[in-house]
Amino acid sequence: MTKKNTILITLKQSDYELCKTFREQVYDALPKGEPTIPSVVGKAMGVNRRVALNALNQLENEGKLTSEMGSVRFEDATCRCRIFKKL
Repeated sequence: MTKKNTILITLKQSDYELCKTFREQVYDALPKGEPTIPSVVGKAMGVNRRVALNALNQLENEGKLTSEMGSVRFEDATCRCRIFKKL
């Protein structure tokens, strides 16, 4: 019979830092019940709107957000996009 060795690694509190995923950062940054669109989230988080939309889609699939299609008016233009709300 062979022995199984168990290796225990201990780290001091100052040796590591827990980091949140981008999706968790987006979820924490969204205000509850307020509508938002991916381009606004992208500008606030410093990424393009497709990356923001991907994170918002994943949060919606997890049941943390809801979305609906709607028209958004900017300075001189109107566009259709998905409007997300945090539950």
